[in-house]
Order: sequence, then structure tokens, then C-alpha cells
Amino acid sequence: SAGLHHHGLFLHSADGAHHAAEMRNNLKVGDVITTIGGVVGTICAVKEQTVVMETGADRVRVEFTKWAISSKGTQSTEEAPAPEKTDKKADK
Repeated sequence: SAGLHHHGLFLHSADGAHHAAEMRNNLKVGDVITTIGGVVGTICAVKEQTVVMETGADRVRVEFTKWAISSKGTQSTEEAPAPEKTDKKADK
């Protein structure tokens, strides 16, 4: 019973890896992505093994390997929702 349970987890993991690889292969300029480290940005260039993304209003460009891309879009969890953005410059 335990062996069958672990086998099911392995199949689920392999299926998830397939979907992640498919998502990474379909990235395009303009997509908003989240890296495995939690960095969020917009893709401005796609290369064979890497993507270049801009982060924030200062438009800093950072190059990441495709395997470091966790998901398309801004990733947040139910336990810790993404905070609302506030424009601090408007307060000054």
C-alpha cells in the first residue's frame, strides 16, 4: 500500500514537471513571471536557455535561466496574500 502511494506521488510530480517545462518553453516578451526565489517581473527578452526580465518601476533588467521560472503571473498564497501596491511618491 505504501509503495503504491509513493508511486502515485511520483507520477503526480512528473506530470507537474511536464506542465512546468511546457510553460517555460512558451514564455514570451510581455509575460509577467515569478521566479523560484519570488522575484516578479515582466519578460523583455527570451533566449534559448534564459529570459531577461524587468523588475519594478526602475526597470532593472535581470537575466534568469528558464528553469528558475516558477510560474506565469504574480504568485501569492492564501496564507499570505500579496500586499496592495501603494504609490509612495504621491505621498511626498
